[in-house]
Amino acid sequence: MQLTTLREADAEAFRSVGVSHRRTIISKVKEREERLFYMSACATNHYSVPELRRTIARDDWYHKGKMPSNFIQMPRPLLFASPHQVILSFVYA
Repeated sequence: MQLTTLREADAEAFRSVGVSHRRTIISKVKEREERLFYMSACATNHYSVPELRRTIARDDWYHKGKMPSNFIQMPRPLLFASPHQVILSFVYA
């Protein structure tokens, strides 16, 4: 058995997640970093076990940080514009 140290945030997430949540994560997730991600998500979002199962089934670990967008790149003039300038540019265009 290999013992590893956890960052304080990961240790806190582990302590705040219930046994049934841990058992679900351990049985369904194989990678260590992915397990820590789901434990942290449970602690932050207060998932029930069924919600945790749906989250794992949706594969949130692989989709984290990837927001859907229909922009390939933001239009250059609007990149540093204020919200009022953006609205006015569409109204008066």
